[in-house]
Amino acid sequence: MRSDKTHTGFEAPGASSEAAPVVTNTTVTNTESLVTTSLVQPTRSNGPASDDDDPTPTDVLKSWRQGKKPTTLDTYQYATEYFLDYLHTKHGWRYPDDYDPRRDAGQLALTDLMRGHGRTNARVIGYMHWLQHERAHPDGSPRTVRDATVSIYVAALRSLVHAANLLGLISWRIDARSPKVTKYRDTAGPPSATIASLLDYYEQALAALPPNVISRRRLRLLRDRAILRLMVNGGVRRGEIVSLDVKHIDFKTTPTDSKITGGVWLLGKGRRERSLHQPGDRAMAAIHDWLTAAEATSVVFKLGDRGPKTAAFVALDNAHLGDRLDPGGVYFVTDGLKAVADERGTGAPLRPHGFRHWAVTQVASRRGIQEAAAFARHTNTAVTLRYIDNLNVRAAEGAQAVEAATDEAVALFLLTRKQNSP
Repeated sequence: MRSDKTHTGFEAPGASSEAAPVVTNTTVTNTESLVTTSLVQPTRSNGPASDDDDPTPTDVLKSWRQGKKPTTLDTYQYATEYFLDYLHTKHGWRYPDDYDPRRDAGQLALTDLMRGHGRTNARVIGYMHWLQHERAHPDGSPRTVRDATVSIYVAALRSLVHAANLLGLISWRIDARSPKVTKYRDTAGPPSATIASLLDYYEQALAALPPNVISRRRLRLLRDRAILRLMVNGGVRRGEIVSLDVKHIDFKTTPTDSKITGGVWLLGKGRRERSLHQPGDRAMAAIHDWLTAAEATSVVFKLGDRGPKTAAFVALDNAHLGDRLDPGGVYFVTDGLKAVADERGTGAPLRPHGFRHWAVTQVASRRGIQEAAAFARHTNTAVTLRYIDNLNVRAAEGAQAVEAATDEAVALFLLTRKQNSP
C-alpha cells in the first residue's frame, strides 16, 4: 500500500489548524505508477479568512455540492467512487491506507482531474469505456453500466471540473462527449391488464387477512399498494416517493361522505421547492390506510432522526425495519409486483418509471398533451411530446378497431333490413 498519504491540495483529515505550508511540485507516488503535479496550495494565516484568499480545491468541493439535493449528492458520490475504482483497476492507482469513501472520494477524484486538459479528457474517455465494457464484480462477472447511467456519472465529473474552472484553479473543462442516449425508449408502460390485475390482487389479499390485526404482511401490502397507487394514479417518480415525509401528506376529508382526498407535496426532478400534486382519491385513501396502520405499530417508525412521523414510506425487512425506504427499495417492491403478475398470468416487464409512463400516456391519449404535461409536471412540453410516438401506434390500432366496429354495424343493419323486408 501507498506510504505517502498526503492528499495534494487538501488539508489531511485531523490536520492541525496552523498555517498550511506552500505545496509546490509535489510528487505523488505509488508502487505501480509515478505522477508529478504542480498544485499550489496558498498559505493562509491563523486569523479570519479575508476576501483576498484564493480559492482552494476544498472550496471547489463545497461549491460543487452546495444546494444539491440528497439524491444528486448520492449520484456524485457514486460517480467519484467508481472513477477511483477505474483508476485503481486500469492505471494502478492505489487507495490511501486511511481511505474513507464519503470523506475522500471527491477530493481524490478532483486531484486527478486537475492535472492537464488532455489528460483529464483521456481519463474521462477511458472511464466511460470501462463502465460500458470492462467493469466487473470481484469474481470477474460483468458489471457494466447502461449508457444513460454512464452519461449521468460523466455529467457529475463534468460539473466537478467546471466548478474548479469557475473558481479559477484550472483553465479547462471536460470536452469528451457522453454516450448518445435514446430517451424514452418505451413510454407506453406495462399493459393496462397487468396494472388492473395488480390492483385487484391487493384488494383481494388485504380482504383475506384477519380484520383488525396489524401483521407484517398487512403492513407490507398496505405500503406497496400505496406506492403502486402513487405511481399509477399519480404518475409519481420513485425518487419523489421515497423523499416524502409524513408532513408532506396533505389529507382532506369531504364533509358529506368523509371521503379521504387531498394531495402530496413533491420535490420534483430538478426542483428546489416542493409543490402540491393531487394523485387522486384512491391513492390518497391508500396512503391513509398505510400510515394509519404503520403509526399504530411502534416498531415501524424508529425514534431519533428517522421518526416518529418522519419518512412516509419505510423499510419493513428485519435488517432495516423503520428506515426510510430508498429508491432501490422501490425496485424491490416492483420485483414483488412482477412476481404477482407472472403468477396471475398477466406478466410483463415492470420497472418503477414504467408505471409513470403508463399514467402520463393515459392522460395524453384522453386529454391531450397540455394536460399530460401539467399532470407529469414537465417544465417543457417537448418532453411530453415524446409520448406521441406511442400514441400514434395506439391511434393506428384504434382506427383498425373502429373500422371493424363499423363493418359489424353495417352488417347488422343490412341483416335487420333484410329480415324486415316483405
